[in-house]
Amino acid sequence: MAKILSSGSTFPKIKLRTVNFGELVLPDDLKTKYVMILFYRGGWWGKCTSQLEGYQKNFNVLKKLGISIFAASVDDFDSADEVAKGKCYPRSGIEKSFPIGYGVTKKLADSLGAFWKEADIDEDRYMQPAEFLIERETGEIILMSYSDGGLGRIDAQDVVGIVASREDMKNDIPHIWPWGNWLKNGWV
Repeated sequence: MAKILSSGSTFPKIKLRTVNFGELVLPDDLKTKYVMILFYRGGWWGKCTSQLEGYQKNFNVLKKLGISIFAASVDDFDSADEVAKGKCYPRSGIEKSFPIGYGVTKKLADSLGAFWKEADIDEDRYMQPAEFLIERETGEIILMSYSDGGLGRIDAQDVVGIVASREDMKNDIPHIWPWGNWLKNGWV
């Protein structure tokens, strides 16, 4: 495993294939101010697909804040296509409006400092969740998370809250983050 990336460091340029947006170079090809890159285990893990659905449900708010979403896993094309169409476990039917990548390798996981699940069977090898919020123009990592298991994720509401606060747009964004309660109750 390579050195773990940290907030303030530069995200490396990576190229990945997607089922719905062709081949992309990240973070450059996503032309918004911010890019949220989500590496997940695969379409067979419900926690992963639930997280992606949360990003889709908040897609318009994220877009208003200038945040693109990109998600990828070790899945093959067909499995990733099921994720993009919401036909994977638990079969929600929620189609994704953001790129869904496939074919993540151990080499890529290592280059990002992510944990890799090794197994005797190829189908049981995968990258553990790793997530990066990046300022696209500079490539600077604003927020990141690594998991060594199936839990521990950055959800869409956290990204909305962080970027809305950073951009001083708290009053322009629906309160899916509890600012109103914090201010009203004197917690900040």
